[in-house]
Amino acid sequence: MKQTGDGLHWTLGYKGSVNRWECDENDHLNVRFYSRMAGEAVIGALAAWGEAGRATLRWQHMRYLAEARLATPVSGYVTPLAVDDTGYTLLVALRHSLTDNVLATAIGSWTGDGHTIPAVAHAIPAYAAPRGIADADTPFGSLALDAARAHGFATVGKGVIARRECGMDDLLPPDGMMGRISDAMPNLWALLQTEAELAARSDGFVGGAVLEYRMHHHGALKAGSRYEIISGVRDVTEKLQHFVHLCFDLDTGCCVTSAQAVGVVLDLVARRAVPIPADRRQRMLSLRLKPVA
Repeated sequence: MKQTGDGLHWTLGYKGSVNRWECDENDHLNVRFYSRMAGEAVIGALAAWGEAGRATLRWQHMRYLAEARLATPVSGYVTPLAVDDTGYTLLVALRHSLTDNVLATAIGSWTGDGHTIPAVAHAIPAYAAPRGIADADTPFGSLALDAARAHGFATVGKGVIARRECGMDDLLPPDGMMGRISDAMPNLWALLQTEAELAARSDGFVGGAVLEYRMHHHGALKAGSRYEIISGVRDVTEKLQHFVHLCFDLDTGCCVTSAQAVGVVLDLVARRAVPIPADRRQRMLSLRLKPVA
């Protein structure tokens, strides 16, 4: 058990580092691998506490506090926030193994009896608490696929889940879902391009970064499932972009995952957020999703 300056008691569940192939076009750890590290940390902590049996993630709220770049050593610590008859809420902190600085956090609700989880329960520390995303599912998650399109969503991802992506139960794990949504994002950026951006030659110095993510899992895709991911702009300010993503199982017609994200435009030289260009911001505002009545 590790105790930190925040007064919480943590259990080490993961230790690894950032590989080159885990970094994306922005030269930092892609969100799918933050999710994988957090998932492994939870499994490790549950085993250390003697918790057995299958645990299913219901929802998770992630915050990304610092970039994890190539060869960054990462340690994943877990602490319980709450335990009840239906499951438990855990907080994961992915820390730089040398400096102990928090790189990312993930608050998640899991099914299970939780009878062996330590009785110590904590309030959510400020650095992990939701900021730009409400502490609830998006109302768009209740829509059927055609209804969501009528609200302004556009298709950004579509395909079939491969068996190699799935666990022993043949189900796509949460980090796999995050990966499929991440893979779809260049199609969203293409939809948001302005005429000036399309005409200009890219200098390669501007990218993007996610600050927060919240995902609700209403079901799971399995090996062979056909899926479709649709995305839309919820809002945009001078620096912040708010998106909603929905993933549908095309074989059942059900929305299996609803997600919300807040991101920034990133100067890849200075490694800092910069204002969204006015013409891009105006285009995003014109494409905002119609609210759910």
